Amino acid sequence: MAVSEAAVRVVPGPERGHWWNEWLDSKQSFPATGNFDLVANAHGLLMIHNEDVVDPGEGFDTHQHRDMEIVTWVLEGTVVHQDSAGHSGLIHPGMAQRMSAGTGILHSERNGAGRAERERLHVVQMWVPPHEPGVTPGYQELDIAAELTGNSLFTVASGLPRDRDRTAITIGNKYAAFHVARLEPGHSVLIPDAPFGHVFVARGSVEFEGSGVLTQGDAVRLTASGGHRVTAVEPSELLVWEMHASFARPPSGPCTDRSDRVENARQTHRDTPERSKLCARRRRGCLVRSSSLGELNVCSGTLCGGWRWNVACLAMGKGY
Repeated sequence: MAVSEAAVRVVPGPERGHWWNEWLDSKQSFPATGNFDLVANAHGLLMIHNEDVVDPGEGFDTHQHRDMEIVTWVLEGTVVHQDSAGHSGLIHPGMAQRMSAGTGILHSERNGAGRAERERLHVVQMWVPPHEPGVTPGYQELDIAAELTGNSLFTVASGLPRDRDRTAITIGNKYAAFHVARLEPGHSVLIPDAPFGHVFVARGSVEFEGSGVLTQGDAVRLTASGGHRVTAVEPSELLVWEMHASFARPPSGPCTDRSDRVENARQTHRDTPERSKLCARRRRGCLVRSSSLGELNVCSGTLCGGWRWNVACLAMGKGY
């Protein structure tokens, strides 16, 4: 899909979706809780961008994902990760982590601190689709704290061919790259020029060229733009997505109208008693303590006719 009109949209942090329960505070840049169609609200390829605070001793119990590239970036505390492919890890600030769900994977992710330690987990999780569905599930992590000390934009995770020898870890989408910059006051970086970009202020405050001062939680969505200079006003951390593709409906064909197919998938899901209960809870907006967003992931992303129908029926078009 060719991008024809440049746009820079500032999204103030308070305008994000906000969901919470007794142990989770989730601020969602794109609708996540109860959303059956993640593609409809995506920017470029970025479908989920959740900033979560998880209480000690709590987290997301075992839940399922399929055909999704999931990048986790910890700002404070530690994530304990375990999955059905045998991977496990302790993810802390400065560590890159990516899980490729592929044909299907079960995993859990919890605050590594127990209740007695009283240390919260502050984490950002981001989802982009793979460019090729149905691959073998995979996992990668790497400590890159030392590489983040140079007041520059560092490529944390990328599937772009140009980054093959310079990215810390890979992702299974050849049209997307994720960068991080930790900046001291007065230092700046240039945002990559791309058909789609997403800049998130994870901590601190910055001056975004042409848009003024942004503070923690603010984001900028770029379309057919880039090259903007971002300068730290105070010690700051930026999370930047560079994307060279997006979702686009094909002009004709059996998949042009997805409504029947999505409804069929939802009906199939309802026909299974346990899944029916799960989806009913989603529709009531009541998340279950044991799995919380994990159950949401299953309900909206794989079993209830969520984005997999978009993968089958929508085309990712090159933006360059």
